This record gives sequence, structure tokens and C-alpha cells, in this order.
Amino acid sequence: MLFRSDDKVSVQVDVHIRKNNNMMGLHFSEAGTDQPGVAALDYYRKLKDRVVLEFGADNVSDTHSFMTP
Repeated sequence: MLFRSDDKVSVQVDVHIRKNNNMMGLHFSEAGTDQPGVAALDYYRKLKDRVVLEFGADNVSDTHSFMTP
């Protein structure tokens, strides 16, 4: 799935879900660039904080490389 921000349309989040091991990966990017910019990283930090509150810090990783085939 691909989501775009309503207020900053260049920011997009590509979501990958694996049912076999209950993992979900999020890739934040900004259209037209090869690296996430300040706006994308700000959205990332806000979403990560919300996910940590919901699932606990032990169940959230930002160092795991997650790509679906």
C-alpha cells in the first residue's frame, strides 16, 4: 500500500505487510528525492511515537531491514 500526506503531498509512506510472521514495514520517502527529507522524517518520528505507545518499545524496531518479495 502507498499513502500520501494530505498537507505535504510529496511525503509518501510505502507499507509492506507479511502475514506469515505478523510484521509490517514502513518506508518513508519524498517524491523527487532519493533520501527522505525533513518533512518525511518528521512524519516518521510522529508515527513511530504513536506505534511505540500502542505496541510497546520492545515490539518496534527502526533498525530492521524489511522488504517484501
